Amino acid sequence: MRKPKIIQIIEDIVYATLGVQNSEVHKKQFEQASLSTYIIAGLLAIVIFVGIIVFIVSMLI
Repeated sequence: MRKPKIIQIIEDIVYATLGVQNSEVHKKQFEQASLSTYIIAGLLAIVIFVGIIVFIVSMLI
């Protein structure tokens, strides 16, 4: 069993955020990677998302 590459993990997070990922694919990917990898990538995605929102709001004000 291969570990997924970082780009695959990022794709999983984006698809899960948008709600368009097939549950079978999600289950397969989640079983291959460790939980800590997904937690770190998820936290990083949240930080980037919040940074983008703060930037957009600061540009509008």
